[in-house]
Amino acid sequence: MTGSLRRTAAPHPAVRGLVYPPGYGGTEETVDVGGLLVPAEPSVSIVVNLTEPDTGPDAFVTPAGRPCVVPGTTARPRSWITVHLTPPGAYRLLGPGAAETRGEAVDLTELLGHRAHDLVAALRAAGEWRHRWPILDRLLADASGPAPAPELDRVWRRICQTGGRVPMAGLAAEVGWSRQHLSRRFGRHFGSAPKTFARLVRLNRVLRRIRREGRWEQAAFDAGYFDQSHLARDLREFTGTTLGRYLERAQPCGCVREANSLQAGPPGTGLTSPHRPAPERTRR
Repeated sequence: MTGSLRRTAAPHPAVRGLVYPPGYGGTEETVDVGGLLVPAEPSVSIVVNLTEPDTGPDAFVTPAGRPCVVPGTTARPRSWITVHLTPPGAYRLLGPGAAETRGEAVDLTELLGHRAHDLVAALRAAGEWRHRWPILDRLLADASGPAPAPELDRVWRRICQTGGRVPMAGLAAEVGWSRQHLSRRFGRHFGSAPKTFARLVRLNRVLRRIRREGRWEQAAFDAGYFDQSHLARDLREFTGTTLGRYLERAQPCGCVREANSLQAGPPGTGLTSPHRPAPERTRR
């Protein structure tokens, strides 16, 4: 049997700008078969295991734009807590290294050093969820890395404000850069081009609405997907699954149960990656 309890919490207003919705998440569950496919998101996620993991690190970072799979366990309870960072927030907290992972999940200690061990110890010792959220607030409040260029922050905010439906040429013009310069700078700081993040923001919003309403047609149309194949292509690229399977197996957190067609993931993370075709060239 599989049981799951999901919690979410909003960050303190002082650090809200560093965090992408839903903010903080906590999960307690027992999984005896399969695993959880975690769709790609426009956020960089810090995941801390609150129980000793079977394999892999106590805490790891999943980059924006890449789906991954958390393997199942054998009827063993497990729980974890997640911080969803905006790309500018990840740059402030984790430094440039967050954009240099080449799409791989990495051990949090590679980016935060001893602070990662301190974070894991504090979260496990807290015991109750209401005591854990303030620990995450303090982690973000202590983010001392350099802020990205204001032009990059503005582009990110515009992508979010428009739900990903904004022309790249218009964004470049707003900040006074060429499209090529914007794409290079954005990718160097945040790991992917602004067009990729725009597609992720749009898909992420559609999937959240699908989970609430149980239907995809109106949600996809309102987000600017012109037909089912358009949505299915983005879904396959960024989640590694099909629309039908997502509708059938999506959980409240957005993960998909019993992911299959897996290939080996990043060494040492305990994760795998869904086998998926190479993404098609995006029309500009």
